[in-house]
Amino acid sequence: MTLAYIQARGGSKRFPRKALALWNGKPMVADAIEKAKATGLFDYIAVSSDDPEILQIAVDYGVLPLWRSAAASSDTATDDDVANEVLRYFKDVYWVCKLYPCIPLITAQDIYETYWPTYVKPYNGHLLTDNNLKDAGACYFFTMKRYQELGTIALDRFPWKCIATNNACDINTPEDLEIAKMKAGK
Repeated sequence: MTLAYIQARGGSKRFPRKALALWNGKPMVADAIEKAKATGLFDYIAVSSDDPEILQIAVDYGVLPLWRSAAASSDTATDDDVANEVLRYFKDVYWVCKLYPCIPLITAQDIYETYWPTYVKPYNGHLLTDNNLKDAGACYFFTMKRYQELGTIALDRFPWKCIATNNACDINTPEDLEIAKMKAGK
């Protein structure tokens, strides 16, 4: 079984409610859901959020809405805090993909190409990076077994392997969104 979960916190400080910012006429979280669906890889797709509007988008797009606790939604919450909450609902999952919603330039093909090496060597996790092998804050594939063995998906403690793409453009500010639009010719 495979799971994609999208981390879409409503309380971004640098770009409030950025997961709801429009990309191609729809909220970025909806764009991420559509790309996850387009891969054909996932038995489950879920959105983890503390924001009712974001969770309603999950429902509207036919994926699982998962209410995120205040502790896992705080400014100091880690990816492990979110993973711990999400993964407790999916005991039968083998492959896991963590997606961020604010990665509008990546494609379903980028997601698939991050998955494939993990399928071949499931002991490793693979993350999508920019061409300089810098974490693009985009897409991470790992096995539930490896996560349980290590108890973490932290970048500095999990044995991540990098998959580079030209499509990396992490949106953290309104200016980043404008740069992404220029890159996409919008």
